Amino acid sequence: MVVHASMQGISPAPLVATLNKQRDLPGYTLRGLMSLDPISTPDEEIDRFHDAGVRRAILHRMAWGHGHQAGSQELID
Repeated sequence: MVVHASMQGISPAPLVATLNKQRDLPGYTLRGLMSLDPISTPDEEIDRFHDAGVRRAILHRMAWGHGHQAGSQELID
């Protein structure tokens, strides 16, 4: 399992690049866990992450000290 840490920001590019390298590692199957903004991430992009090997997502909206920090009820809604 390769984890995209939330401190890396919202871009999953390093995670996806690592998962795509699994084609060069015969006998290994890498899977990913990523941070995901459920409001701004389109379904098509989520499908691409799944194709790359992402199987789990941490759903949150981080403000990183700027602006509004979404609470749990907002994420549920």
